[in-house]
Amino acid sequence: MQTRRDHVQAYQFAMGRLASALVSGDPGRGDSPTRRSALGSVFGAGLVVLLCAGFGVYGVISPVARDDWRKEGAVILEEDTGTRYVYAGGELRPIRNYASALLIAGERTTPRTVSATSLAGIAHSTPVGIEGAPDTVPEASALAVGAWARCLPAAGATDKATADKGPTHKGTSGKGTTDKATSGKAAAAAGQTLVFGGRAARLAPLPGDRQVLLAGPKGARYVLWRGVKYPLPGDATLVALGLDDQKALPATADWLATLPTGVTLAAPTPAGAGKAAGEVAGHGAVVGEVFRTRTGTTEHYYLMRSDGLTLVNATEYALLAARPGAPAPRQVGQTDIAAAPVSAARPSTGRIPDLSAVRPIDGDTVCVTFTGGRVRVTVGAPGRGGTVLPPGGGVLAVPEGGRTQYLITEQGLKYRIADAAAARALGFETTKRRLTLPAGVLALVPDGPVLSRTAAAGG
Repeated sequence: MQTRRDHVQAYQFAMGRLASALVSGDPGRGDSPTRRSALGSVFGAGLVVLLCAGFGVYGVISPVARDDWRKEGAVILEEDTGTRYVYAGGELRPIRNYASALLIAGERTTPRTVSATSLAGIAHSTPVGIEGAPDTVPEASALAVGAWARCLPAAGATDKATADKGPTHKGTSGKGTTDKATSGKAAAAAGQTLVFGGRAARLAPLPGDRQVLLAGPKGARYVLWRGVKYPLPGDATLVALGLDDQKALPATADWLATLPTGVTLAAPTPAGAGKAAGEVAGHGAVVGEVFRTRTGTTEHYYLMRSDGLTLVNATEYALLAARPGAPAPRQVGQTDIAAAPVSAARPSTGRIPDLSAVRPIDGDTVCVTFTGGRVRVTVGAPGRGGTVLPPGGGVLAVPEGGRTQYLITEQGLKYRIADAAAARALGFETTKRRLTLPAGVLALVPDGPVLSRTAAAGG
């Protein structure tokens, strides 16, 4: 007996055959006539999603060329070659250097990077910018402040400097100018090295047991010891002190002026020199005669005054013995000194420093290091002149008593910043990292072209 369920299934079967006959013309198909359409729709939708995703990824990787960079005065960096351009008058003009790019932009901004494809078809014109301006401009945070040092050239360096030519620098006219190493200064200034930043602060002080022989202007000679320079009156003094075979470091007058001056290393002529003044070791002595005695390994030195002997140091002894017309020094015993008359005058020991045990520096040169208001005498390896800056750094210098700003870069040149607009364009308008330098020190740094917005835009 057929149930209601059998009737429903029979009805569904009959309706399926009828639908199949209407759709496909074949009432005997066993599957749904819309099955293939549904599967096709699903696969089609999936393919559309994949294509959309692919085009999206491609759009991110290869964005559509944009031309919103086409603004008058915009600084452009070509992505493929790194060439800098300024967009002006519908043309691309190559910029000679980075400093010019900043000056043209008017502020310290990152150039707009544009692909070569986007730049294709745009006319190129003549270069623009300041020829000889720096291609690296330090950030304001990288400007050196604090300690700086001025180091002398090595002995004999100025002889070579006066014969050799310095590097070729570009001037404001855009033409190369070859400067002599002396650059109008004294020969001694040619090899001086300016050291800025941390390296200057790390220079070691001149040891107390070392001295430096300095050669100043007009044949002047000095012994530098413990931060004080002692004048030497002539070649005879060099011989008397055993300095005649020591090479002198050439120093300019303004460098020497930073150091205190001590007494001249010359023995004073005693009052009444040459007159008889009693006996020493059974022999007559005269005023101005010097004596030497040894106790163990220690030597003592004495000078005969009109009223007796007075103690002197080894350097004073050498200078007194070398005086023209002075009696020959005498070696006596300690008992002979004890039996001789003693001068009531104050001993001269200490007026002239005892340099007998002080040795010259070996292989180094001497520097004057400035930290705030403090001046130290330091030593460093001999340089070849120029400036020494921290990597990527520079100096924003202002002369003493002036307001003009100069940018000293790793190229070893100084560039005058024309005005506040140029300082703002370079990123230095608000910085306090400035270093005040004497005019003579700034004169040691060769000049580069003036940095101004007008010159940069004019090309």
